[in-house]
Amino acid sequence: MIAAICLVVGVVLGVAGTRIADRVRARRLVDDPEPGEPDERRRIAPVLKGAVGVVLFVGALGGILYGCSEYLGNQGKILKAYFRLVGRGDAIGACALLDGNARTKLMLLERAASCEDAVTTLHASLTPEQRDKLVNDDPFINGVETAGDHKELEVTSANPLNIAYMTVIDQGDRELIHDWR
Repeated sequence: MIAAICLVVGVVLGVAGTRIADRVRARRLVDDPEPGEPDERRRIAPVLKGAVGVVLFVGALGGILYGCSEYLGNQGKILKAYFRLVGRGDAIGACALLDGNARTKLMLLERAASCEDAVTTLHASLTPEQRDKLVNDDPFINGVETAGDHKELEVTSANPLNIAYMTVIDQGDRELIHDWR
């Protein structure tokens, strides 16, 4: 959804850029040459118009896509932090990012008596390569769906924890992981 909005804004800015180029061209062609004289400006103007339009469109689209990717990246900060903490084996830090529902789910999945034991078991089950991937790679967030104080992050990059969707809940001053699948 966000990517579509960004693309539409990019197209609008590109069209606006070509209209600006048209106005510049119109102002330059106000003085008509004498009949029979070649007008260098009339031959260059269409090329200039096209070049300016392309440059403005590409610049606007690039800026918008960069801004959208930054927005989506910022939405996934808690996911990145959780991956890094699990990859490092920091059970206390990882559990601090989970709400009660997520802690219970992790404890059931890992058959552990506490959240910290569950993270320790999860960390131990990973290969060194998987741990490195969790610590060093940034998961790609493709979309964010918000509903009240919950938001669901769509993770499109492969990750050792096989998380495709993560639900994050806003607890006022911070976000906590609520669920994943």
